[in-house]
Parts: sequence; structure tokens; C-alpha cells
Amino acid sequence: MNTDQSLRNRVLNEMLVWIEGNLDKPLSLDLLANRSGYTKWYLHRIFKEYTGLSLGEYCKLRRLSRSAVLLMLTQTRIVDIANELCFTSTQAFSRAFKSQFSKTPNAFRLSDTWDIRGFCGPYHNMRELMPTPQILDLKSINVVGIGYELSCKVEEETKFDFSIRESLLERKTAKSTNNIIIGLVDYVSSGDKINYRIKYTAASLISENRANTKSESIINVSGGKYAKFEYVGSSEGMKDFIYKIYTAYLPAQHIIRRKGIDVEMYQRQSKKIKKSGMISLWYFIPIL
Repeated sequence: MNTDQSLRNRVLNEMLVWIEGNLDKPLSLDLLANRSGYTKWYLHRIFKEYTGLSLGEYCKLRRLSRSAVLLMLTQTRIVDIANELCFTSTQAFSRAFKSQFSKTPNAFRLSDTWDIRGFCGPYHNMRELMPTPQILDLKSINVVGIGYELSCKVEEETKFDFSIRESLLERKTAKSTNNIIIGLVDYVSSGDKINYRIKYTAASLISENRANTKSESIINVSGGKYAKFEYVGSSEGMKDFIYKIYTAYLPAQHIIRRKGIDVEMYQRQSKKIKKSGMISLWYFIPIL
């Protein structure tokens, strides 16, 4: 890559990050060209070469995709979503949303599935190849575990970092003799206009250590089809890995997430691996 191309890519990546933080503001080609230092014509051309989309198309798709997450996870009024994401009217938003997701915003919100086949993730986060998962049919299981619940803003899950998982997993590991510890992630629409809830449970199979389960909750993990991903990497990178599954892999593969709980499976790790900050797990997503 030559110096000019490297500079151009850096400018485009910085612009993509800036767009992501300003989807709730009017974004004209004039404004974006001024920020980039390029002419409107040149910026339009290189952006489409880089992403495959025009600037206008990209901004519209990112707004529609963010609206889909708001509809799935919050009770923000449709009119407020349309206004927040700079659509000219609720009717214009509804038409654009149905064209992209094949459902009206209200039907999308009421659905038992997460049909995000029309989703467009942030391009600057999506360029790495995603691993190919195994598609499995699993039986229903009962587990028992220690739970924690927290509130997050949509697409700003900064509170849900690995330290929360780690604390609960360590407590559960101390009680369990099994080499596999299970983490359950339940994304819950909270009724809040801005936030949603994440319920996280560190669990083990209910058949073991029955004496230690009095203060813990029994949870049924439904059987059915799951996409199984493998992750080996830093604890800091895990959140980004899961975000890319939802915003890049599932839409690209036209996979629909069905109602259910995401399942993490961890093996006990040596102290040496633990000190290195590296983790290894399988991540299961319920799908149709």
C-alpha cells in the first residue's frame, strides 16, 4: 500500500468512526467533505470504492440498523426513534425501515425473533473475516447458577466487560467440580426508553453439587438449533467479537436469531493462562 492510499484509508476510517458518533445529527455531503479535506466528488468516489456504498446509503443504513436495535431492546417510541435518527417524518422512517427489514417498525418490535438480515454494521469494525460457526441441534438442559443484572445503553455496552463475567465465573468455579462452566447471556427489553437490561448467569449442570444450589437460580436452556462460535483471545477483545457476530456475521449469512439465551462454555484454565489475560470459550446463539 502506497503512502497516498494509506493516508486515504486513515481519513476514511476516521470518518467512519465520526459518522458512528453522529448518526443523531444531520450528515450532509458538504459537511463530511469539509471534515475530510477532500472535494465532494472525490470523497463520494473513494468512499464508495472503500465500502461499496455511497455516503448517503451508508448513513441511512446505519441509522436504520441502529433503529432496529432500539426497537428490539428498548421501548423508545417509534416517533422518537425517527426524530432521533434524523428521518423527516415517522412515515418516511416506517417506509425506509420496511424496505430494509421487510417488516414495519411495530411488527419488528413485536416479533419473537431477531431478523437482522437487513442489518448494516459499522464498516470500520467489520473488515476482519468472521470465523465460520458450527450449526448444531442441542437438547434442552437445566442449569443452576449465580446471576447478575445490569442496565446498558444501546450499542454502548461499556459496563458489560469481562470483569463482570470473571467475578461470577470464579464464584461458580469455586462451587463446581466440572471442567466446564457455563455463562448465560439474556438480553431483555426493559421498558426503558434508552436502556435495556442484560442478565448474566454463571452456571453449571444442575445434576452436580446439588447441596450448593440453595442460593442459586435454576434456569432452563431451551433445545434447538444453535450457531457455535469459538473464541480464543484477550478478555478485552471478547465484547468486540460478540458485537461483530451480531452486526456482521448473522446478517451476512442471512441467519435469524430465535428467542432464547446466548450460551458461553468455558473450560477451567491454568493459572498461567489466566495471568496472561487470554480466554478460550465456545459461544452459542439460538437460531432458526
